Amino acid sequence: MPPEAVASVVVPMLLRAAEAGDPRAQEEMLKTVPLIHEQVDYTSLKTVLLPKAHQLCLRTTSASVRVNSLIAIGKVIGRMDKEEAEKVLATCAKVWEWVWGGEGVA
Repeated sequence: MPPEAVASVVVPMLLRAAEAGDPRAQEEMLKTVPLIHEQVDYTSLKTVLLPKAHQLCLRTTSASVRVNSLIAIGKVIGRMDKEEAEKVLATCAKVWEWVWGGEGVA
């Protein structure tokens, strides 16, 4: 698919799915991001898709959405800079705190 089509069609479609409020649509959006991330330009990935994945991870009550957001983030982080990597670590730390109640690694 041409990069222009990804930017003008696919990225907006994924954002609509993420904002739909339906966990199933959000899961499918998050499953699609790793499949297309190499076709998405860096700026859109950094400023649109990755922040949306962070937001879904931190605001959802669905465990499946949270897991799929962490998987999506993990698959695309290799393309990101140090600043984004630090945001990913902060997101993971928040999730860890929710799951384990702030306990350290055993």
